[in-house]
Amino acid sequence: MFKLLVPRYLPAPRSLGVVGFLVVILVAGAVYYPVLGFDFINLDDPQLVYQNYLVRSFSPKIFTTYDPELYIPLTLLTYQIEHAFIGLQPLYYHLVNLIIHGANAMLLLCILRKLLRTDSWLLPLLGALIFVVHPLHTETVVWVSARKDLLSGFFFLFALLSYLHNKKKAGILFFVLALLSKVTAITLIPVLFLVDFLQGKPLTRASITSKLPYMALGTVFSGIALGGKTENLSALSIAEFVLLACKSVIFYLQKLVVPTDLSILYPWTEPIVLLSFDFMLPVLLFLVVVLMLVFTWQHKKDVFFGLAFFLVTLAPSLLTFSKAGDVYFASDRYAYIPSIGIIYLLLIWIAQSRLRSNTVMTLGVILLITFGVASRNHSQVWRNSEVLFLDVLTKYPQAHISEENLGHLYLMDGRTEEAVAHLERALTLKSTSFAAHNNLGFIRMMQGQYRTGLAHFQASIELNSAYAPAHVNVGVWHAKQGDYAIAEQALKNAIELDPYMAQAYFNLAGVYLKRGDDVSAKAFYAKTLELEPGHPDAIRQLQTW
Repeated sequence: MFKLLVPRYLPAPRSLGVVGFLVVILVAGAVYYPVLGFDFINLDDPQLVYQNYLVRSFSPKIFTTYDPELYIPLTLLTYQIEHAFIGLQPLYYHLVNLIIHGANAMLLLCILRKLLRTDSWLLPLLGALIFVVHPLHTETVVWVSARKDLLSGFFFLFALLSYLHNKKKAGILFFVLALLSKVTAITLIPVLFLVDFLQGKPLTRASITSKLPYMALGTVFSGIALGGKTENLSALSIAEFVLLACKSVIFYLQKLVVPTDLSILYPWTEPIVLLSFDFMLPVLLFLVVVLMLVFTWQHKKDVFFGLAFFLVTLAPSLLTFSKAGDVYFASDRYAYIPSIGIIYLLLIWIAQSRLRSNTVMTLGVILLITFGVASRNHSQVWRNSEVLFLDVLTKYPQAHISEENLGHLYLMDGRTEEAVAHLERALTLKSTSFAAHNNLGFIRMMQGQYRTGLAHFQASIELNSAYAPAHVNVGVWHAKQGDYAIAEQALKNAIELDPYMAQAYFNLAGVYLKRGDDVSAKAFYAKTLELEPGHPDAIRQLQTW
């Protein structure tokens, strides 16, 4: 007989109630089971999963690369395992996400029971169920690329539970696994100090020393993480950073209470100045939050713990406002772990309000049904890329990245006129959109407008010389003109920028074939198949020899 190995400090099902665990599983399934029929999304999913060369085999390179910004080797390892056993079937990737989310809720159930210092499982169960169904968590659950937040959250919660049960070695092990999933798990360090504070433990040399292994690991992984974030950190002034931080914190608090109008993107295209009402009010409200922290430090430890937990676990997301020259003030998935602090505050309020159990159950059911329906409805916009990006445009019409993605999507589907309309709209919103230039150039070249196409490719490279697809298209353009030497150099430039781009090797093989170098052509067709097994054109060419 096989026996599932579970840490002994996990409370036995009897102590929490078998019903509690079953309810968590059933509710998670009831809300999110339609997601199992959803597709991958054309945002991060190609780079991280189905077009990621490192995922197609058990390559150790995942431990020496970024994604391109984040260091997430353990997350990539889960993709490698899935690819090895099930290939690229979205259903199973979504299923794994859902399983991890359910497991996180059950870990939270155990953690809340310890933090609330209660033998009852009613309030902890309510907190775990709110965590399961909260609409702000939908993005984290249904987006395959958000696996890093789910997985890091899983080991973060296991490490915290280990600490609560004084299991030091297990806690450090789970902390390492959390950091390898996503470095934002570093916030566990201040959370451990907050737990000591909540439990009335004084800050002593011994308490600090006991956390030195966590601090050492945190220092190492912080250095690794900053290696992928340097450009983003320098894109904003200190004043802009502070204003966006205030706006972001208040935004998440608002959405945790009233989770409406959620979106995968929250772009900001207006000036970032204090005199704007969009920033003045959040700054004032943030000051209120700070004053609450100061007041509750001595008088309301529970309240201080909940607010501080929310703020310290949210802090790493404040390094991500700037992305590729654009500003985004929030992302739903960043509130996944921080929401626990606010859920804890709600449970504390219920416990201190002396409400009767029947009242708590009635209000809890109403809240859970409301959130569950909202999450179910919001998840529907994730069923495919087209619906998702159209949803963004209904809420943020200035989101040029949505126009770019729709243009690329329609281009791949052969809906050329729609693709052109969205790509031109993207360039209207952001004239420096190198991806839109590249895709529009491809369309013009296919339409026989070679000069116009080349102009778009050149514009793309001028705007971003490291954008490999534009170099590939320049190579293809020159190959069509018979300028094979120029085409060869352009394609080699693309390969230097992205050594895993199969299409660059395929087109370079075509150049060598045209020049009569069959040996080099065969080698590059073989390289194409190595990077993209099943590439039909490469297979067909190799079969001709």
